Amino acid sequence: MRERLRGTSISSDARFARFVKVSIVRAIRKGARTFEDLLLHLPSIYPTEVLAAVDEMRGLRSVEDELVNQIRADAGVRPQRVVRGGSLLPLPHPLDFEWRFSEETCRELLVGATEMTRSGETILLYGTPGLAYAAVSLPVRNRRIVFAGADTVVTRRLRSLNDTSGRPISVLIGGGVEPGCASAVVVDPPWYLDYLSPMLRVAAEACRLDGVVLAGLPPLGIRPGVSDERDAVDSFLARQGLDRMALEELAVSYETPFFEANALAAVGVYVPAVWRRGDLAVYRRRMALRGGTVAPKSPLEAWEEVEVEGMRIRVQFGTGASASRGVLESVVRGDVLPSVSRRDLRRAKANVWTSGNRIFRTGDPMLFLEAACACKDDRVNGGTRSLWRSVAEQDVLATLVARLQRIAEIEAEERARFERGGHNRFGWAA
Repeated sequence: MRERLRGTSISSDARFARFVKVSIVRAIRKGARTFEDLLLHLPSIYPTEVLAAVDEMRGLRSVEDELVNQIRADAGVRPQRVVRGGSLLPLPHPLDFEWRFSEETCRELLVGATEMTRSGETILLYGTPGLAYAAVSLPVRNRRIVFAGADTVVTRRLRSLNDTSGRPISVLIGGGVEPGCASAVVVDPPWYLDYLSPMLRVAAEACRLDGVVLAGLPPLGIRPGVSDERDAVDSFLARQGLDRMALEELAVSYETPFFEANALAAVGVYVPAVWRRGDLAVYRRRMALRGGTVAPKSPLEAWEEVEVEGMRIRVQFGTGASASRGVLESVVRGDVLPSVSRRDLRRAKANVWTSGNRIFRTGDPMLFLEAACACKDDRVNGGTRSLWRSVAEQDVLATLVARLQRIAEIEAEERARFERGGHNRFGWAA
C-alpha cells in the first residue's frame, strides 16, 4: 500500500474551495470530459460542489465554456444501466450515514483481511453490514468471520439471511465485543469524529496484540478540515495502542444509496452507481490495553422506526410540538432534503425522516407513529378505530394514513427508477 500523498491541512472554507478548483483542473488535464469522468477523477468532492465550482470557473483558460456546458448537461441526465438485482438488506437510512462498500471493494477487503491473518484466525467486521452480507454469499475459507453491530432492522435482516444460508458467518447484534477477539478488524464508521472515535475504540479493543485494523476514513475532498481530523484519529488510536502502518488514498469505493440519489435528483443531478471513494488506513496493535466488553450501540435511541411498503420511516420523540399537532408539515420545498451532510441546518427542523431522504415535522410523534403502524395493516381505512382517540384525532389519523400511503407509493416509484438506473449490487436476485 502506498503512503499518504498529501499532508497539508485544508481547514478553511477558502482553502478548501481552492483545493476543489485545483483538483478539477487536474482532472480535466488528465482527460475528464464528462460529469461522470470528473467525479471519478476527484477525491470524493460532492457532486453539487463540483458543479458550483465548475460554474465559477467559466472563462478560465483551463476550463472552456463549452466544456462547462457539457459537464452541466451530463449532470442532468439520468444514467441508464443494465439491472443486476438488488441487495436483500433493507435500504440504508440517511440518519445512519450508511454508505455500503461496492462489490469490488467488498471482495478486496475480504481478500486483504484474509492475507493479513492465518488459517483458523478470526476476522471481525464491525459496523459493516454490507460487507457482512457479502461475506455470507462469498464465504472466506479457513477464517472465522464475525459481524458485530447495533440492533437495527438492517442487522436483524442480516442475521436472518445468514441463518437461511447455513450460518457461514457469526452475527452478534447488540452484544458485547470481547477484547482481543480478532486478528483483523474491518471497520467503516460514518465520517464524523463523534462516530469515528467510539467505533475505532471498539475496533482497537477487539484487535489482538500484533493484529491489524483496516479502517475506512474520509478522503481530503469530502469537506474542509479532514486532514486535521485524520491526524486526531491517528493520535487517538495511538493512545489505544495502535500504530498506523499505511494509508492508501481513495482505495475503497461505495455504492450510491437511494437516499443520496434522491437528494441529488431533487436538484436535478444524477450520479454513477459508484462514485464516492474513501481512504483505507491500516493500523497494527503494538500495545495491549486492559478493557472490558464493549457493546455496539445505536446513536438513534430517540427515534422509532416503522416500515411502510418498503419505505423506512423514523420518527423522533421528545421534540417540541408544532402549531398543528397532528399535521405532517413540510420542512423543505418538495419534501426531499437536497443534501446528505450533517452540517445542513435544515436537518434540525425535522422529526420525521424517510429512507428516500424526505423530511417532515409533526407536533404529535405518537399519533404519527400510530398512523405509520396502521399503514401496515390498513386498520384505519379498514374501519378499526382507536378507542383511545377522540373523533377529531381519529379523523387526523385517517388523513395521516392516507398521506403516508401516498408518500410510500411515490418512494416505491422512485426506488424502481433508482434500480433501473443500475444502483444495485452483487447481481443477487431481489
